[in-house]
Amino acid sequence: MRAVCSPWFVSSIVSFALLSLSACSSKDEGGVSTSGEDFRMTTGEFTLEPGEERYICYTRPVEDTLYFKQFSIDDNPSIHHMFFARTLAEEPSGEFECDVLFKPTWLPLFTTGTGAASLELPEGSGFKVEAGGQLLIQLHLLNTTAKTVKSKATVRAKTFNGATPSHEAALFPFGTTVFELPPMQQSKVEHECVMHKDMDAFVLFPHMHTRGARMTFEVGKDAASAKTVFDGAWDFDNQALIPQQVSLHQGDYTRTTCYFDNDTDQPLKYGESTYDEMCFLSLFIKSGESLDGHCVDMSALDPPDGGVPPDPDAGICGEAPENSLGIGKACAKGAGDCADGLTCSADQSGDETGVCIKIGGCATSSDCGGGGATCCAPAQAGGAIKICIPEACRPSDCTPQ
Repeated sequence: MRAVCSPWFVSSIVSFALLSLSACSSKDEGGVSTSGEDFRMTTGEFTLEPGEERYICYTRPVEDTLYFKQFSIDDNPSIHHMFFARTLAEEPSGEFECDVLFKPTWLPLFTTGTGAASLELPEGSGFKVEAGGQLLIQLHLLNTTAKTVKSKATVRAKTFNGATPSHEAALFPFGTTVFELPPMQQSKVEHECVMHKDMDAFVLFPHMHTRGARMTFEVGKDAASAKTVFDGAWDFDNQALIPQQVSLHQGDYTRTTCYFDNDTDQPLKYGESTYDEMCFLSLFIKSGESLDGHCVDMSALDPPDGGVPPDPDAGICGEAPENSLGIGKACAKGAGDCADGLTCSADQSGDETGVCIKIGGCATSSDCGGGGATCCAPAQAGGAIKICIPEACRPSDCTPQ
């Protein structure tokens, strides 16, 4: 098998993680406090006139590495949607206007619709936020009363208080960017994937846009035996994490199906705008590395800088050597050819063949096992994610470590 590794696939690796809306600004007076296990992040005060709708974002720096094990937020009638995340690339400090629907550098930790809500991770699992990073709160605010409202929002959490959890929780997404929804009718989008490793999920996070109607997730030994493990109606204005236990095993067949009602006179495709669509289901898993592979067809995404995806027959990486850890081994999309802890570049880029790489887990190239493998930090993730990749495949914007 020829080892083909498209240099633009690194963009695809860091181009997925869920989710944000948009925002406006006001005076920023919020802050972060920690005491033992107790953590809280409070926004600045916001003002809403009768009938006013606003979108506001707040960021705070993280001084010490934190492991979160529980989240909660109180009921606030003005909050239509709340999103709490860690950022992979630096955002403006304090309060700022969020001008995109979806940012691939925001990894969700906790999100709710209206009303009070809480989320507790499984025993021994925790979400890690590195010191020096950022935490972000985004609020979708709506004042449905006849009076002016002034308020704040506080996300409360429990941490491991300096200890390290036995399992570092992670995100594993399913879905596709390849679809076209015909105008003025209902339709569905399906994506099939075979699992390359075992995992136990405790929360599901579906995501579509305003024309989404419903999503299902099926699991089985093959397509004929797949059974529905999730079936939920979709409401763009009431997005939430859904607590549910789902166990997946290497070799399992999965099918993610998104149902849409395109009531416009134009076909809809994948895109970050509210007026485009998405079809993603993220599983919060008890242990693993975030972005350690996924089941997403990202081949509809444009390569960086408007370039043209390479021809697989061109052998962009040449015959990349396999090192002692298996990095650089030739692999095929969905075949499970790579060792535990590694993922096939073809599973990330949409190519049919590629090489085994490692996402996360390296500080310098010495952690990649030698043999021509390099630890580098993709520019798209602001240096927050490091990957082990054959030097022959390393894009110029993936900074060697």
